[in-house]
Amino acid sequence: MTLAATTRVPAPKALRAASSTAIPTAPRALDAGSLGVALRVAALGLTTVLGFVLARWLGPAELGRYEAAMGWSALLAVLIVAGTDRLLVRETAAGIAREDHARVRRVRAWSALRLRNGTLLAIGAGGVAAAFAGDVASASLVLSGAILAAGTAGTRRRAAILQGLGRVGASQFVELVLVPGLALVAIAGAVLAGAVARSASAALACQAFAAVTAFLVARAWLVRSTTDEGGRALADGELRAWRTTSFALLAMGVLSVLQGKADIVLCAALTGDAEIGRLGVATRIGNLVAVPLLVANAVIAPQLARAHAQGDATGLARIAVGSARRASGFAAVLAAGALLFADPLLALFGTGYGDARPALFAVVVAQLVNVAMGSVGLALLMTGHERSALVGLVAGVLVDLVGIVWLVPQHGAFGAALARGAGLVVWNVLLAIAVRRRLGVAIEAWTVIR
Repeated sequence: MTLAATTRVPAPKALRAASSTAIPTAPRALDAGSLGVALRVAALGLTTVLGFVLARWLGPAELGRYEAAMGWSALLAVLIVAGTDRLLVRETAAGIAREDHARVRRVRAWSALRLRNGTLLAIGAGGVAAAFAGDVASASLVLSGAILAAGTAGTRRRAAILQGLGRVGASQFVELVLVPGLALVAIAGAVLAGAVARSASAALACQAFAAVTAFLVARAWLVRSTTDEGGRALADGELRAWRTTSFALLAMGVLSVLQGKADIVLCAALTGDAEIGRLGVATRIGNLVAVPLLVANAVIAPQLARAHAQGDATGLARIAVGSARRASGFAAVLAAGALLFADPLLALFGTGYGDARPALFAVVVAQLVNVAMGSVGLALLMTGHERSALVGLVAGVLVDLVGIVWLVPQHGAFGAALARGAGLVVWNVLLAIAVRRRLGVAIEAWTVIR
């Protein structure tokens, strides 16, 4: 039976029998053109407004400090979740497709233990680092960053489980809508109350509050869907497989953060805070081009895992190519708008950001290529070929890092954007080659499926 046939039938709701181990017997189908897109549009609006508010509230220099701290916090969150988020999506979707619900419960229990250990270590390390910080502002940044990382990791794990269960709308709402919405509310409250100064540490504290609150909401939502976190005995073979896979996914997560945030962190050493702030604004606007691909990835991730579990390579290709084409069409419109209205868009963020125009152009072009290449990384992760994806990502990050060291001292934000774009293109090309070799299909937007 092909995946297309299975996804046309409405799936039953989660079982709520007396047993606490009940989980859904089939994932819910989600129309990528309705709920998923609506939530992404809402997330797009909220993150844009949040970026606008932060840029005008903080100014280029403080925004640069905030972006650097967010980079370290993102890296710490990846270390806490330890690669279990993508593993949870894949194992949950595949386990339900095979009707192996016990395995789904076991992987959830194992990932929960990993998350608890990582959170304790991160919070402890953050407290020690804050104690040795040179000033109160730096200590506040470090501690808020650790709390933000813990909340982000917890939210990401629970959103991954919801996504694997087919509840993509719930996972997207918590991770993409609730977090920036709560951050906006916290910042607005702080500004109106006049309780805090315009500082990076205050902005990061608001983000930490939003992340922790979203984590609690996601936890409650997941408990309503499936109430059992496990406690089952784990087979040695399962543990070895999950540890190996999660290690590769952890490495990929770290490298992805480096690819996305290394320019911010390295720019802190190679140029001034104001230049980092300009790069942050250019990146926020340019990354909007990739939103259609993010919509597609959130919707098709469990579908790809199920298609692979059922041995339906053609169905997998049809899903990936179809989503890549739709995403590319929307991305082209967004890219044209960003390029045509670059100056007015930058002016919205306040004074001092006009020089970010070249960096914005570089980010937009790179993201347009990224979307057109399709969900190559996701396809490898959802089919158990994370090592192939890791090799491509390593190459992309190396190109990014070398480009930053070479270009940033002379060209500032524009050099960092060029380096990021080059690394992103190299990564996508290598992963597209890996998809052809490992899966025997091509999934770029221009691919013809017969």
